[in-house]
Amino acid sequence: MLRRVITGLAVLASSLLGACEDAPVSTVLYSSGQASTYLDYVASRGALLVEPLNNPFSVGQTWFSETLAGMVRNSISYRTLSTTGDERRAMETKFRLRFVFDPPDGYDPRQMCQGVAPAEHQTRDHLVVLAVFCNDGEMEAAVRGSVIYPNQPGDKQFEALINQMIRQMFAPPSPGGP
Repeated sequence: MLRRVITGLAVLASSLLGACEDAPVSTVLYSSGQASTYLDYVASRGALLVEPLNNPFSVGQTWFSETLAGMVRNSISYRTLSTTGDERRAMETKFRLRFVFDPPDGYDPRQMCQGVAPAEHQTRDHLVVLAVFCNDGEMEAAVRGSVIYPNQPGDKQFEALINQMIRQMFAPPSPGGP
């Protein structure tokens, strides 16, 4: 009986660890400390421009841009935010949230604020995502994340990764102090 309980616990622990390997992982690479303040400014003026510089899925670029913009909008819960993947609908185009998928190792995220996507992509068993918030060509924040390779943009793990990255990038100010 004790052996069955121990075996059951071992199987449970193993499956939980396996699920953790598939979970989204992200880390802040850089923050000026002003991204949330600038986001508040952009939100007061209109839609935030969300630009994927490449597309890892077999879907149209316009559709993917708008889908990604919707994920970003849904990730911010502490304020009302409009987003768009269409530069013509953005009010403050000097502020941009740019994404690169599967960049090669060593790719400098500051290049994204200049609109420079990597010339090549590194194929892995998981999707690597770089997100950078730009202010007039300067990097205000950068987050890198990864998740088991999704089949489509609507994949729950992919959405969870984007949500996690955006919340890290635009962490709301702490109540009562810095």
